[in-house]
Amino acid sequence: PYGDFKYKPNTFKYILMICQGTAIAPMFSIIDEILNNEEDDSRIMLYYCCKDLDNIILRNELYKFRLYWNFSYEIYLSSVPYDNGSLKKYLKYKECINNKKLCDVDVKDYLLNKDKACVLIAGSERFMFDFDNIVQKCNVENIFLFT
Repeated sequence: PYGDFKYKPNTFKYILMICQGTAIAPMFSIIDEILNNEEDDSRIMLYYCCKDLDNIILRNELYKFRLYWNFSYEIYLSSVPYDNGSLKKYLKYKECINNKKLCDVDVKDYLLNKDKACVLIAGSERFMFDFDNIVQKCNVENIFLFT
């Protein structure tokens, strides 16, 4: 399910996953593998970009994963028909859904001072191209694009 990506436990201290829409599939498999390995201390941050609340795939499963100490996620919505504040009534307890598109500042802020990091990117060609360029400017050596 990972394509050409080969994951070895504890290779990276931080794993940032950036994906869009149905490209959550390979990320989800990797997250599940890491979280089910008690010997793996890698910390995972998932940035998941979706059109709206109805297009969030595996939302309940991701919400359950947040109970693990080494997993966090944020969902970014590009087309939200909600006024500021009204989105809150659709959120689960402590669920982080942003009423905006993921941008370079979000990625740069996360990667700041993160040594031994790996970034996985999956989505449309344009999406991957854009975020690959952003991550490269953060001096991350380990970047994998799911093509």
